[in-house]
Amino acid sequence: MNEIFSFKRYSMLLTKELKERKIIILKMAGIVSIIVLGIWLTSILLRGGSGVSPSFRFSMMIMILVVTMIATPFNLYKSYNHPKKGIDYALLPTSVYEKYFSMLTIVVIITPITILATLMLTDFVLSIITPSVFNGFAFSGKIDEISFSSIYDVLIVQWAFIFGNFLFKKSKITKTISLGIGIYLVIGLILASTVKSLVFGQVDNSVNFSMEINNLSDLLANNSDDEANKIRLLLYTTKAIVYYIIPIGCLGGTLLKMKKQQYY
Repeated sequence: MNEIFSFKRYSMLLTKELKERKIIILKMAGIVSIIVLGIWLTSILLRGGSGVSPSFRFSMMIMILVVTMIATPFNLYKSYNHPKKGIDYALLPTSVYEKYFSMLTIVVIITPITILATLMLTDFVLSIITPSVFNGFAFSGKIDEISFSSIYDVLIVQWAFIFGNFLFKKSKITKTISLGIGIYLVIGLILASTVKSLVFGQVDNSVNFSMEINNLSDLLANNSDDEANKIRLLLYTTKAIVYYIIPIGCLGGTLLKMKKQQYY
């Protein structure tokens, strides 16, 4: 198969995969709708029908959306690297790039939009039926409060779980979470130890030393220009690793794993 990306083949594959996975996506949408219904029933049965505020419902539904986004690659593409079940997918007459972008389109774009639309529709219907319980529309005026940076933070986590789904063959979620925790612990320890050495490295040589740190500005202000520049460089480097290198590594690693996948 020609490894050059073809939009026509990509479109055909995307259509095929959506047909095959639409039941799973609809089941996920049904589950999140049932969860919202559960909140509604709980308010009626246990709280005497007292209202659930739009802000609380919005926070709950965003949390549900995030969890669903993280779980999506495991639900839709868990068999890709299976020794037997993944062979059929590997033999499709499409390039790895077309499979890769089709997978990202479904996991990153289509499924989250479907889940979000389901949450919005469920909340809207319930707020119309029982305005005393679900007073107001949870998403009214709230969408504008969602920043690009918060969306990107969620996408970083999702991309890491996508990579974990293709990297591991068994216990995918557990291993992915463990790997993620390990990476961020290492980064945190390196950052903390480096800042500590820069800030407190010469404390023992100082007779009178007092410093109050409430924020980053205080930390930089209580150090010399050279030390402050080193701290800034360290923080910028850490930010680059977390927000650029790790996401690119996850997306690139997923593509590489798909290209190098072997079935035996």
